Amino acid sequence: MGGESKQEIDKFKSIEELIEEYYGLVKKNKDGLPPYATFAEYLKDDCENCINRPKRVKELINILSDSSKEDNEKIIAIIKLWSTGKEINVKGFKTQKNSEKLIHSVSNTTRLQVCIDDNEDGENGKIINKENLLKFANAIGEYIKKFDDENEFNKDVFKHNLVETEAFKNILNNNIDAAVNEILFWYYYDEDKYPIINSRAKNSRHILNQAFPDNPDNKVTNDFDFNQKCMDIMKNKNFQDIENNGTKITKQLMLDQLFYSIDEMKSMKKVDEKYSDKNDQIYKFYQKLWNTIKDYKNVVNNADFFDELLKKSKNIILYGAPGTGKTHTSENNIKRLIEENKNNKIKENRFVKVQFHPSYSYEDFIEGLKPKIVNGNVALELKDGEFMQFCKVALKYQEEYHKADKKDKMKWAFFFLVDEINRAELSRVFGEAMYALEKRGQGVSTQYSYLKKEKEFIIPENIYFIGTMNDVDRSIDSFDIALRRRFFWYRMDCDYSVIFNELESKYSNIGELGSKNIPDSGYLKACYDLNQYITSNEKDGLGLGKLYELGHSYFLNIQFYTEKNNEKKVSIENKHLNSLFEFSIEPLLKEYLRAEYSEDEIMAKLANAKKIFTLSKKANNDTDS
Repeated sequence: MGGESKQEIDKFKSIEELIEEYYGLVKKNKDGLPPYATFAEYLKDDCENCINRPKRVKELINILSDSSKEDNEKIIAIIKLWSTGKEINVKGFKTQKNSEKLIHSVSNTTRLQVCIDDNEDGENGKIINKENLLKFANAIGEYIKKFDDENEFNKDVFKHNLVETEAFKNILNNNIDAAVNEILFWYYYDEDKYPIINSRAKNSRHILNQAFPDNPDNKVTNDFDFNQKCMDIMKNKNFQDIENNGTKITKQLMLDQLFYSIDEMKSMKKVDEKYSDKNDQIYKFYQKLWNTIKDYKNVVNNADFFDELLKKSKNIILYGAPGTGKTHTSENNIKRLIEENKNNKIKENRFVKVQFHPSYSYEDFIEGLKPKIVNGNVALELKDGEFMQFCKVALKYQEEYHKADKKDKMKWAFFFLVDEINRAELSRVFGEAMYALEKRGQGVSTQYSYLKKEKEFIIPENIYFIGTMNDVDRSIDSFDIALRRRFFWYRMDCDYSVIFNELESKYSNIGELGSKNIPDSGYLKACYDLNQYITSNEKDGLGLGKLYELGHSYFLNIQFYTEKNNEKKVSIENKHLNSLFEFSIEPLLKEYLRAEYSEDEIMAKLANAKKIFTLSKKANNDTDS
């Protein structure tokens, strides 16, 4: 942005500062409406194309919670509540295209996955199982009425057995709180009882945490805390309701839109397209908002999957091709978890990272006799290895870990990360720890136990052991079967959204991600096409398989070969791709192919790969390669 000072686009210092600017822009904006928001249809009572959402939601909830109502009437009500504008067939019941949409982000058939009979998903929408849909409808009514009677919103009420199938039950449990949150928003909207904020805005929660780095009491770790924090902010007298053509637009609805914008903000591209004037106040606001988000956006995107891994096992291996962010993802998410679960009672370091290599030994990892100088002579001393030292620290807090509620257990968790875990001789390095990993909290004797007072080595239950490895590394064979079965394995592939998030603000022809996150244009498409050539047999591809694809960190290296301009986006050209291929990609592909092909065949295949790693003419004004 030409001539704009750095201070003008600095990160927001607090969430209050962000909101204050947002409300200032709302009041200055045309028609008094927030950016990207139109509310004409939200609250009116009578207009041909408008719906009074609070009034209609109340009517539907009353139907769902009324035991005297017929089943068919309840099913129709729940379909209306979740209408998406597509046809939804429920064995004879149908909502037509262009039908009313009552709730803007709850109107989403993914929230009705619990009701799908055979998971049929055709052009006309979902085929819904009527029996499950009715159970879901009754439950929604009961939840809302329970809150109405007791004026208390307890997330534990959502743990239930509505659906017998375990997969359906899990999906329902994972989505019902967000759905009911939003229904409650509309249900109590006109009375201003419970101004629920969009609970799916997980990125917003992390921004909120970033706004209070020095005050643990202000940290929010779940949607309910997030709602409460937003409600506290809305009590600020500076944030007033505004009027638009006689329609009152209340604070909570505008705040909901703000956090919805944060959650949906994948890049600055949409903003760039909308605002040709880069000095526009709203554009500058979004520029600052993007600068607040982008530094930790990738960590946020990875947070859910990483947290789910830790629920499955305390021994995890992240594996995959080089450059897929295994170590980076692990480190960032471990630091995030410790930050989100601060514990002032623990003074020691809760995170240790080591890197294995061919000379790494049992003595380095568990314990061993190490030389030291005593009175000018060399003597041997029994010393704990890195992992044993860490286990002894964590063991002091194992009891607190046991006593803690499920939601607080992470406050007592310790994390041991081993990078390149397969590069050491693992059976020899682990020794007795192989058994102790599986039998957490139980003591095992080590080969040096006879020299010590403490005869047993214990891996406590509050340690999470995470390893990373390149699955194409020839030293993978060292990971023997006995050790393999003690770990939960998770493969990481090239993540094109990481490339997009990191580079979109710098380059004009990054491209777009299509369905299933598959690139369909620009530099992203060139990266995807090259990986397809490497992994697939199609179109004379190398056919090496998915584990030999290039990780996203290789493609991020394009930054080393292009021009830099802090004022505006620049274009990636084919000459930049050629340099990246020659210096970063070609040496790795040569190594992959060396054992399979002759030198002449290798050169021919590399030449073909280089041709494929090319920007289309549409994506690149410079058609020269």
